[in-house]
Amino acid sequence: MKKKNLIIGGIVGAALAVVISGFVSQEKATSANSYQNTKVTEDTKIKVERFNGIAQDKLSFKAKKPTVLPEDVKELEPKTEVVTQGAKKLTVVKQAWVDKDADKKLKYQRKELLIIQSDDDGTVKPMNVLSKGEKIQVAGVDAWLIKRGEHDPIQLIFWKDGRYFNVRGMNIKADKLIKIAESLQ
Repeated sequence: MKKKNLIIGGIVGAALAVVISGFVSQEKATSANSYQNTKVTEDTKIKVERFNGIAQDKLSFKAKKPTVLPEDVKELEPKTEVVTQGAKKLTVVKQAWVDKDADKKLKYQRKELLIIQSDDDGTVKPMNVLSKGEKIQVAGVDAWLIKRGEHDPIQLIFWKDGRYFNVRGMNIKADKLIKIAESLQ
């Protein structure tokens, strides 16, 4: 079970940062020392609650699942997170699939699929991340396909129906990720 959590944890970090970066607004420093005077208040604290499974009672939306999946993968237990900063709240669902025989392969050889969805409506998009990708159309909306290095996952980021989606795949081709994203129901 620890191995499964490490797999999810490793592929979730950067993807979740994209969601939260649009959610959390940061004050701009006027000088190099101004951060020392920043006061942590209830409005600036970030609280994260984690739940096993899809905690539908915590969601303002119905979590979608793909009808298209890569071959020979097994689903791991989904996770729900509620991120709160002051009066703002963001709910996030993470679903992951890995090779059925992932424990027999080196990390860079494993097939991994992670789908993150949240109630972030895309009002503020993280253009510093999106600018690294190719702008394409997926399911009738703008999407960004981000390919980094050979042993890095490919990400497909888009907003649809007032919701954020990040479909991230390791050892899954871009055209397959697009089909997976378009199959979300």
